Amino acid sequence: MTRTAKFLWVLLGCWVAPTMLRLSPPAADPAVNLTVGLLLAEPVRANQPGSKKVQPVKVLNAWNGKMADNALRKHAPPDEFLLDQIAWAKLWKAWRGQDKLPEIDFQKQMILVFTADGPNSVGCEPRLDRQGNLQALAMSTLMGGPGFGYLIQCISREGVRSVNDKPLPGEKVPAKKLRPKSPRRAPDASREGEPGAVPGSPGVSSAEAPGVVTSSSSGESQLPPVKQLEKVSPKRSVLEGADWKKPLVLKSMDEAARHFDAEELADLRKQVDFAQQFVLLFAWRGSGQDRLDAAVAESYPEQIFFRFTPGRTRDLQEHVRVFGLRSNVQWSVKSGRE
Repeated sequence: MTRTAKFLWVLLGCWVAPTMLRLSPPAADPAVNLTVGLLLAEPVRANQPGSKKVQPVKVLNAWNGKMADNALRKHAPPDEFLLDQIAWAKLWKAWRGQDKLPEIDFQKQMILVFTADGPNSVGCEPRLDRQGNLQALAMSTLMGGPGFGYLIQCISREGVRSVNDKPLPGEKVPAKKLRPKSPRRAPDASREGEPGAVPGSPGVSSAEAPGVVTSSSSGESQLPPVKQLEKVSPKRSVLEGADWKKPLVLKSMDEAARHFDAEELADLRKQVDFAQQFVLLFAWRGSGQDRLDAAVAESYPEQIFFRFTPGRTRDLQEHVRVFGLRSNVQWSVKSGRE
């Protein structure tokens, strides 16, 4: 080794040694180090004491589609899950008979099945809590039309004792104690009975305007959480007071009368019961390709998510969307770019 090489090695050693000393932790009790080593070596298992209450569940495989024949929906399991090969084969043949039946090991795996009215896309992110209940709340787009959309998911059965509180065969799930729920009010919402009591009205300045949960009656459960109202056109003046992110919130026929003429108001009365529903009126000017979609989370009360997607064309058009919502649901509006 030349003198130059030796000199470089000495310089490198002088730089590395102090650096390693600075990076090295101080000496500690060997017992503590052993404990730390065991903790690092032992992975945290889902649902063990001290872990998070809810853990995401890995979806091993998934299939989705849309069926024009609504009669085929009868093959969907009422409890939203399948645990045997015979029922799985019947479902697959009815909905995807042109494809080969996937092999499922029902000793270790299970099938989840979700459907939605109309030609809609369905999504679900299942999660498992510490009691073994699989929380599988499906969401879907909200398009009118015949038929139905579906989502099939294959997941592991490990740790699953129930699906949406419906016990698997042979499993006994302890009954949950029902607690009275107080009406929830979103931030910036005024008190009940005051103007702007329903968040999401023009009085709320947030770009994401959540709706409020009000007290519900037995009749409300028979109403859909949201529906797009057809053949009702408001006055053009709404374009000055509404927006895609701050829709007008109409809670009575008197409020609706300010924005609809007599004939349109009569059609609105046929579709909305203001004793149990309210109306969201979206109106804006924008690209002809602007879209406003709605998705429903199947919790109760349901949550309605409106998502605005701006179009890319530069043509300026007027857009109006009118929705009737059940009075006890929550709702929010976001841009598709968020």
